[in-house]
Amino acid sequence: MNPKEKKPLLLLLKLILLMGLLKVTFFFFNSGMAGGWQIHGIKEGLTVMYWSIFYDTAVVIFINLPFFLLLWLLPKKAYEKTWVSALISIVFGVMNSFALLLNIIDIFYYRFHQQRADADLFFVLRNPASAQWKTLMLAIVVLAVFILLSSLLAQSFRRVIARRQSLGAPVKTIAGIVFAAILFSSAGTNKLLPSYPLTKVKTVQLPLAQNSLHSFVYSWYRRNDMILPQRQYMPDSVRQQIFPIEKQNTVLRPAKNIVLFIMESVPFDFFESTHQYKVRMPFLDSIVRQSQFFSQAYSYSYSSNKGITAILAGMPTITDIPVYHSPFVQLPHTALGSLLADKGYESAFFIGDRYDDFGFAKCCSWLGIQQYFSMDQIPGHDTMAMHTMGLHDEYVLHFMQQKIARLQQPFFAVQYNISTHFPNDLPPGYRTQFAQNSTGPMRSMEYYDSCLSVFFKAAVHEPWFANSVFIFCADHWVEPGDNNAAIHPVNSFHIPLFIYDPQQPVGKWNSSLVSQLDIANTVLAYAGYNKPFMSYGENLLESSAKEKRIVITRINAALYQAIDKKYVLGFDAVAGAVKYAYDLQADPLLQKNIATDSAANLQYLQKFMEAFLQTASHVQRP
Repeated sequence: MNPKEKKPLLLLLKLILLMGLLKVTFFFFNSGMAGGWQIHGIKEGLTVMYWSIFYDTAVVIFINLPFFLLLWLLPKKAYEKTWVSALISIVFGVMNSFALLLNIIDIFYYRFHQQRADADLFFVLRNPASAQWKTLMLAIVVLAVFILLSSLLAQSFRRVIARRQSLGAPVKTIAGIVFAAILFSSAGTNKLLPSYPLTKVKTVQLPLAQNSLHSFVYSWYRRNDMILPQRQYMPDSVRQQIFPIEKQNTVLRPAKNIVLFIMESVPFDFFESTHQYKVRMPFLDSIVRQSQFFSQAYSYSYSSNKGITAILAGMPTITDIPVYHSPFVQLPHTALGSLLADKGYESAFFIGDRYDDFGFAKCCSWLGIQQYFSMDQIPGHDTMAMHTMGLHDEYVLHFMQQKIARLQQPFFAVQYNISTHFPNDLPPGYRTQFAQNSTGPMRSMEYYDSCLSVFFKAAVHEPWFANSVFIFCADHWVEPGDNNAAIHPVNSFHIPLFIYDPQQPVGKWNSSLVSQLDIANTVLAYAGYNKPFMSYGENLLESSAKEKRIVITRINAALYQAIDKKYVLGFDAVAGAVKYAYDLQADPLLQKNIATDSAANLQYLQKFMEAFLQTASHVQRP
């Protein structure tokens, strides 16, 4: 191969090397959070490295294969036209820059998303043009990096074009590229699935093997399709016995006003008195002492747009994108606002960000919630203190109090706070007051506690207060410290959930396993709703339903967990197989995988998981 034929091949090798360097950076930057990636021994490390190189190489080849085909097939005269070579160079420079940029972003975003890039990124920030200055500055930096990468890569592609010798050259390079592409394709479509390495590597190691563009494109391609295969693990009659979703509450309350506080990014750690991250929050601590506090409550997923669906609809999200952005909106579901309206309830939702950020306005409309209030409806919001994500909680709670005083009773009101969301900004007047706590999440929780204190001090004098019940539930867990600690696969779903009824203060810590999927059932029970409905959760007022409970959590598109009081079982929904199991009592650090230990007798957990997946994949289908 002469020097001119080497140029295209060297360009490919440089791109693969860049992907590899980003993977190494990803490895070290997130190593603490991933517990060191659990790589023990050279053989295991080589397996992860193999899959990493495989996917990086596959992505680079498939992005650039059209370029090399054009280089081969187009007549030399076409390339002599400056605009043709410039256009081709810019197109492939942009495509490769986008791939590199996604992998760069994932280095930092992984700690919040817990998986590689997917179609959910399209729905994280709905209105970037109206975002706060910090978000805008970040967007400008990302755009600048993208433009710089595109420019540099476009120049590289143009140099390759300029060195093209004659028609049909460089034949050897083209033949090699086509052969490599065919080789990757012939490996089988299953091997090119982003989750396929789960058959060879540990769950925690999967992000090391994946390439962000690969997982993103696959997720977007499947946005209108099922992520879960429709496996028939058991006859439907057996599935319905194990995991019924047709519910009807038997324990009810006379219709009450229901106020639901969805707490953004709040871990259970903040409420545990002996935990190092226990937050000083005098008001919420006083409320907890009068509430039924569920000390073993778990979120379904890691993200807000899946949490809101679990809480308000009582159903899991089984795709990468939110249910209310997908074709699944037409499927049978529990429209909580509409069912409450049948009982004479007026409903309203309050949040401090811009209208329809995260698609929450669409979600509320989908669920029949009648009124949606964002920061845009709050008079004078432009002059008020802002969080990076929107308006601070104190202003939203004050506005909410004014609005619910005008709602017809009984009513259902939801406040989704944002001040506890990363980056945990505080209003200027509070930054010194809460500086004694060591972490940003803890300080923002103290601030939220003070906001709720002001809200309740005024609310207690309102006529609606005496006939109201207040439900508090986090949308998902968040790492409470600033030390990028290892993520525990069970504790990372552990959230606070408690119910405060001023007329019936109980002051009880309930150790039954519960899920945020139980909130919708419980809201309907407090509304006295006694008709059948669909839900994946239980009624928290029915203690008998929680005695031997199993809850389901979703780590990513492929991996789900079944948790009971003694065990956790990890299940690969793509492969349809158990990946791990741990004894939570004997092995709290989850060091000994007992999935193949017959003495553990874990078949009941596997059957429950299979019934859940069969239900979800069959019911949630357009």
